[in-house]
Amino acid sequence: MPPSETKRSLVDLKESKVQWVKDVIDILSPTSSGATQQAAIKRITDKWTRMNGDYIGCKYWTINALEKYKELGCPTKETGFSEYFVHEHAMPQNTFINIFLKPQNHFAVLALLYNGLNGVVVTKDENKRINKKYQSVIPSSFSDPRIDSDLLFLNPWARYIELGMQWDIQLCEWDTKKGILISHHDHDIRTDCRIDLFTNL
Repeated sequence: MPPSETKRSLVDLKESKVQWVKDVIDILSPTSSGATQQAAIKRITDKWTRMNGDYIGCKYWTINALEKYKELGCPTKETGFSEYFVHEHAMPQNTFINIFLKPQNHFAVLALLYNGLNGVVVTKDENKRINKKYQSVIPSSFSDPRIDSDLLFLNPWARYIELGMQWDIQLCEWDTKKGILISHHDHDIRTDCRIDLFTNL
């Protein structure tokens, strides 16, 4: 896909995932500098998972985080949430960016964006547990199906599976205008969430 004739600056990136995909194709074109590419992808990864909110509106929560949210009375505003919760990337941001900036086909780009960029709300204790072993890294089995379990191969949730948190993730539906949690149910992060098989790692 050829780059657009007129590229928009980083500050002009629209708050739209569809538009961001188009921007990414432009950003990854050979005419963009490495620094420009890295800065742009960093910005998109920061915003992509927070489009509907850092906490309220976030698609994925752990069951422990949801229990704490309910203990707090299911507040409709995020004020004070950072005292109890952390919005983190299921795949470490640096890992995502390093993979993304390698030459990728368009299917891999789409799979990285839609399957690889998952924000999840965890408790402070869960965040410490994750960071203790995998703060900025992902298990080696993510890139090698021969190691440990193929459940982790190309799975952006590999850290959670490795830490035994595969049953802890809830898929949430929100009324973001009212700040109300409508429903949530178990989400199996072991399958159907891999990035593209031909992703250049």
